Amino acid sequence: MLLVDAERPWRTDWLTFGLTDDGWTLPGTTARVRVFASPGQRTAVSRTLSLAIRAPDGAPRISFDVRSNVARWHDDEVNTGTVVGSIRLCVPSAGYAEARITTPVTGQTYGDMRDVSSYGFERHLGIFLSSIALADEIGAPCRP
Repeated sequence: MLLVDAERPWRTDWLTFGLTDDGWTLPGTTARVRVFASPGQRTAVSRTLSLAIRAPDGAPRISFDVRSNVARWHDDEVNTGTVVGSIRLCVPSAGYAEARITTPVTGQTYGDMRDVSSYGFERHLGIFLSSIALADEIGAPCRP
């Protein structure tokens, strides 16, 4: 365990929307990962977001599309496990850029593990984001 005395004001590097609490997309819903500008950032810069994505166990294929304001990552292959990749974003000096994740995949998976009463029920979900990571390196200036 590492205890960090965070400086104030607190801030986040990235934030998700459209995912379940345990990292699944919902059928027909676009999930988003919002990447914020770094403190003191004066121009738009390139950032790299890495994702590890897995389809539900019963789905025969893993198919998804990840788009940012400057790049696209598409994958469609037999579901053999987790697909790992990255996408570049151009993050403006004030504000944020987003990676949007869509998939036609739907499948059943285990229940929501938030409590005993919901765990025993299967859920219909899209794909699972088992890892989201933003590279520490700040890239070259860019145009969003």
